[in-house]
Amino acid sequence: MYMGIKHLHMGLALLSILGFMLRGGWLLLTGDRPGSRLAKIAPHVVDTLLLLSGILLLGMTGWAFLSQPWMLVKLGLVALYIGVGIAAFRVSAGAARWGLFFLAVLVFLQTMSVAFSKSALGLAGFVL
Repeated sequence: MYMGIKHLHMGLALLSILGFMLRGGWLLLTGDRPGSRLAKIAPHVVDTLLLLSGILLLGMTGWAFLSQPWMLVKLGLVALYIGVGIAAFRVSAGAARWGLFFLAVLVFLQTMSVAFSKSALGLAGFVL
């Protein structure tokens, strides 16, 4: 059961970033947000399921939350990704929007590297 939830969580993370990139790309190229009902609702459904699957995984493992530095870093990066992603969609200046969009994608990639490596540094550990 654990592996099924873990793979669901990873698949939802992939769907989440792909959806963000599609919506962000649309906004960057056209200046408008996608107007369809699906484009407005789907990201919330995917992200809610992603959060719930993460909480379920954490509960299934019985890990002490504060004893896993990489988990704390991952959750901090998720919060940063959400904040930067929201800012990317709200700012109106073109250059700032592009910068925030790419920063959000980079933060997401670092989050994934922390999750896969189970190291607080993730890929940044190779650079430092």
